[in-house]
Amino acid sequence: MTSDTYRNEIYYKGEEITINDKEARKRFHLAAERGDAEAQCNIAQMYQQGKGVMQNHKEAIKWFRKSANQGDVTAQFYLGLIYELCIGVKPDYQEAMKWYLKAANQGNSVSQFCLGEMYRLGRGVAPDYKEAMMWFHMAEQDLAAAQFCLGEMYYEGQGVKQDYKEAMKWHLKAAENGNADAQLSLGIMYYEGRGITQDYKEAMNWFRKSAENGNSKARLNLGVMYYEGQGIMQDYVQAHKLFSMSCSEGNENVCKEAMKWFLKSAENNCTDAQLSIGQMYRDGHSVTQDYREAIKWLRKAAENGNADAQLNLGVMYHEGCGVKRDYIQAHMWFNLSCSEGNAEAYKRRESCYYKMTQTQIEKAQDMARLKAADVEKRKAAK
Repeated sequence: MTSDTYRNEIYYKGEEITINDKEARKRFHLAAERGDAEAQCNIAQMYQQGKGVMQNHKEAIKWFRKSANQGDVTAQFYLGLIYELCIGVKPDYQEAMKWYLKAANQGNSVSQFCLGEMYRLGRGVAPDYKEAMMWFHMAEQDLAAAQFCLGEMYYEGQGVKQDYKEAMKWHLKAAENGNADAQLSLGIMYYEGRGITQDYKEAMNWFRKSAENGNSKARLNLGVMYYEGQGIMQDYVQAHKLFSMSCSEGNENVCKEAMKWFLKSAENNCTDAQLSIGQMYRDGHSVTQDYREAIKWLRKAAENGNADAQLNLGVMYHEGCGVKRDYIQAHMWFNLSCSEGNAEAYKRRESCYYKMTQTQIEKAQDMARLKAADVEKRKAAK
């Protein structure tokens, strides 16, 4: 999770505000109108989250500002977040810094962390690693994210001399507090032997923990270890499963890296990898959409006996995607997929019947028998 993602989650989840009925909301609003800073902040969060009212960022900002001007630390933090992430306002890093600083000086650890990030990234100020590190140190007692950032700064040598052992210390602290990015970083350090003796089993342990916390890069790295047989018995099937899961989680960079491993697996005649490549080209997922390339890879998998690829190839012939529409070819591939027990293929084959003559159906069945024999020969040759 990037630091921006972390802050976005804070904003949109906010502190849980529960308003049970209209009368309670009315009393809340009256208290805010009378100048109660806490009530103003709570009203702002209601508008922020859309709890009990229509979500309205402008109203949220109005009430956060009223509360923040009275010194409410939570409201000050949220105003900083709003201006940094440009939520309902134009970007204004200086304004963000102003409100973060007010909240940070009152001991708000998340504001301290956010200030550290702004100094580290150079948002609204010139990059200043020493200032960033000071704020991260102030926040680290409460926040695993700050512990992780300290680890990263020691790992990269930002504002300090590069020190893998110190990086390991902070990453371990954050990882033990459940930070998925720190768990990933620990896995990488064990995998590469940075500041520690190389240990594939320990690397796998941390990659697995990070993946369980939703980190797609960690899931990809686990797949690589299964593919290469590092710290575990080589298992192409499990590797492909992990590559597919990491790619399905939506991270574009991870998907592009997964594609490289799909291609390696495909070269080793992994039909699931061939299928995945075909689907990615068909859908334009992390690659330029290319129906012809999709057909090529789906055909490879289908001719190697992959029932899902046979189904997908049949659909492309049925719909005329990347090929001339051909119900005979479609029926043939659906038939082959049916023989592997694919329920969806039965439905698809049925839909072809009403668009074909009896002669065409018989031809498709003859072609399917010949193709099935060819598929069996390929399987036997492996």
